[in-house]
Amino acid sequence: MQTSGSAAIKKLIQLVKAAVSDALAEAKAYTDNAAAGGADYIVEQGLTGKWRWRKWASGIAEMWATFDSDSLEMTSQTWGSLYTASWMGLAANKAARRYPFAFVENPVVSATPTVGSGNIWLATNTENDIGTRLTHAPAYQCVRANDAWQRKITTVSSLTTAWIMPR
Repeated sequence: MQTSGSAAIKKLIQLVKAAVSDALAEAKAYTDNAAAGGADYIVEQGLTGKWRWRKWASGIAEMWATFDSDSLEMTSQTWGSLYTASWMGLAANKAARRYPFAFVENPVVSATPTVGSGNIWLATNTENDIGTRLTHAPAYQCVRANDAWQRKITTVSSLTTAWIMPR
């Protein structure tokens, strides 16, 4: 003879099984929809060194990082009549520009500079590039029309491109 407590437990188990079954069916339907060209979704994400990254089911990968310096002296003309300076040649900075994984085609790179005061723009700094476009973020240098001592330079780099999903 069953007690009312054991009947309630059996009923609860049946309800949990039904709820889990429904949730699994919904997850499978979502995955099947995405695989058939529906909504894209993140298959992997993480933080590696300075880089925060996401890989999407479609094969797109995106990552972003911040590279900064407390100060940067721009007191000599190094590019015609323009003043340039870069912190990208520092060993720690070169190592940090290595991507967490290699891309299969050149990524689209966007870099946005900010400074505590004054105006600058960014230009490539190929003498401090290492690796390839597929494995490392490019180096930048700050450019101004006059000399200055820049404080708290920050460059945010973000990239988006395709990658090969590991099997």
